[in-house]
Amino acid sequence: TSRWDPNAGFIYSPTASTAFRFAYMRVLQTHYQDRITPAQIVGFAFNQNESSLTASTAFNLGWDQQYGRRTFVRTTAYTRERNIPLGSDCDIVQCNGRLYGGAIVVNRFLTNRWTFVPQYSQKHPIDLFGNRQDNELDVGTYYVHPRGYSFHFQEAYFHQNGIEQATLVSASVWTTDVSISYELPRKKGLISLNVTNLTDRRYVFIVDPLALDPRVPRRQATIVMQVNF
Repeated sequence: TSRWDPNAGFIYSPTASTAFRFAYMRVLQTHYQDRITPAQIVGFAFNQNESSLTASTAFNLGWDQQYGRRTFVRTTAYTRERNIPLGSDCDIVQCNGRLYGGAIVVNRFLTNRWTFVPQYSQKHPIDLFGNRQDNELDVGTYYVHPRGYSFHFQEAYFHQNGIEQATLVSASVWTTDVSISYELPRKKGLISLNVTNLTDRRYVFIVDPLALDPRVPRRQATIVMQVNF
């Protein structure tokens, strides 16, 4: 079976420091090996994280603004209608629903190698077994040393209210993430140590069962070594 899925996007820049973006996406999720889709449309991620044969229609808006030479602001908003063809199973799970939300990110260069990045996002998803409202506030800083060392520290606040299978769920927690990296001479590779939820805060929350959510309610440490040939 064949089907056309129209997608469109445009960027309007009235000045050198201002850009407005819009994207329309109509998607029929097929099996991964059969998909021919772009990774993004004017900066909006195309990945839907849906089950096979799910149909969705999405509208995305963005406003990118540069203030001076050191401050950049990106504001986004989206809305998406979703229909999952599960037949009689729709009596058990929510097959149809509307997802919407928005975010704002500020990137401030304190020096040529040190940045300060606060960001806030709000999401109103409808999942298969319930619905939720997520509010996230992240405040992070990044530093890159000319000898290849880099450091990232982030303090994150997560607040969620939702209902899953008739059970009310509420979460409100602060977590800390830290990463240290070293780039080998002549860019031969990269060694990184990443620690998420440094203080090991434990909590219960709702996550979309079809999405890979990076949030884990416990401490995790990973070491990554990348070699370039």
